[in-house]
Amino acid sequence: MPICPLKMTTDRRHILGVILFFLHIPFSSSLARRDVAASRREILAGLGSLAFSSPAQGIDQCKRNSHNCINVNWGAPSSLDNEKAVARALRDALETYPQRGQAGADCNGWNVVSDKLEEGGELAVEFKSCVGPAALTINLGQPFIDDLRLKLEKIDGRFAVSVRSNSRMGSGDLEVNRKRLVFLGRRLKEEGWEVPMPKYAYEQR
Repeated sequence: MPICPLKMTTDRRHILGVILFFLHIPFSSSLARRDVAASRREILAGLGSLAFSSPAQGIDQCKRNSHNCINVNWGAPSSLDNEKAVARALRDALETYPQRGQAGADCNGWNVVSDKLEEGGELAVEFKSCVGPAALTINLGQPFIDDLRLKLEKIDGRFAVSVRSNSRMGSGDLEVNRKRLVFLGRRLKEEGWEVPMPKYAYEQR
């Protein structure tokens, strides 16, 4: 018995039709977030991710050439000599992050998914993008989701924090992950933390 090809559903056909139409529309420089300058190449890259990827598990290293994932380490000041104090400082910095976003990033807010910093685990946070043409087309009108993971470590007797900030979809992020870490890092620097400039994986080759 011959195998029949799978039939595309009406909804699926409609979605792809909208995408193909959208690819021929020039983008406005006034649009926000990654939708602002979302290029045709970025959109095509996103099509391969319609089966949305799940959040990162643990503080893994970014893929070598990634343009939307950053790993960095933050060094706590020596005055923070226990896990509880370090965890509190991280939470305090996070609480300063605006729910309406900043610098054109994360305008649909953020929420803590889990917080096990003092149990040898992670602080996991989800950030939501604005909803513009790319989100309407590729992500069915839902915000793009980025993941922030923080995990305590102890190096040479001092506390440090292993950090990963990444986007779940696409091949780029218009610097959104960097903007997020720069904002948080600035707050920590004011409290005496050692915070290097965050670099994407492709910049560390």
